[in-house]
Amino acid sequence: TWTDLSTGSPISSDSNVIVSPAGNTMYRVQVVDGCTNNQPAANVQVNVVPMPVAGLTTPDTVSCDPGVFSIRNNSSAAVRYLLDKRRYSGMDTTLQLAAGTRDIALYAYNSLGCADTANIRFVIHPTPKAGFTYTPAAPFEGQSVQFIDQSTGANTWEWQLPHGAFNGSNISPWTTKDSGIWILQQIVRNSEGCADTARGIIRVGIGYYLWVPTAFTPNGDGFNDVWKPEIRGARKYRVQVFNRWGQEVFSSDDPSKGWAPENPQEGVYAYTITLINAFEQRKTERGNITLLK
Repeated sequence: TWTDLSTGSPISSDSNVIVSPAGNTMYRVQVVDGCTNNQPAANVQVNVVPMPVAGLTTPDTVSCDPGVFSIRNNSSAAVRYLLDKRRYSGMDTTLQLAAGTRDIALYAYNSLGCADTANIRFVIHPTPKAGFTYTPAAPFEGQSVQFIDQSTGANTWEWQLPHGAFNGSNISPWTTKDSGIWILQQIVRNSEGCADTARGIIRVGIGYYLWVPTAFTPNGDGFNDVWKPEIRGARKYRVQVFNRWGQEVFSSDDPSKGWAPENPQEGVYAYTITLINAFEQRKTERGNITLLK
């Protein structure tokens, strides 16, 4: 006879019995042969290991690439785990997933190897790639700059430039206003709202002021006897004057010094003026001078 000792109730008189206790339970089996008064008995302890219950939660299941998700394990009655087919400690963790749709499974096991599974589907949208360039690479004050979009996967564009912001993949040439080093920024987004940012630096050189007389009369009358360009905004300066045979007849690195030929010869002369600003940006001007007596 089999008896459940937790209740004192007999449960079966068969030699073999199947039980399904809700928890740990002690059973007694007693043998009765009907011939003697000797009725041997023994106790059997049945320990019940609860089935694991897998639980997996995350604050969000949709993200932009790269998708980074916080994962919390809410499983119970488990002693070991597999997450995405890899061993997992069961502690809160993060997953980084590439663009696409991913089904992540948590397997929770009890000490007997019984398992339960929890699944979460993650959707990771592709992220556009921001990028741009501009020309000229070394503009001066007042010069127009053309921006060239090099982004991919975007359908909206925002440009943050010195002195203003603009929208669109192609923007009109931007005119520099002030010299200096400026930060440029392009923000792009796609239809899912995923965004990327590209930044750059533009060095705007000091605008040169250059005025070059086109003629002079070095005849000693004290009026218009010296040919001298007017220069502002240059850190370095060099001027060269050549006759019609290509021979240099005058040169100077001093903006305050002009050309006053000792033996002036009427004719047309060619000049070359080279200017370098504080950013080491170079500008060259060429033209002609008419010498009259």
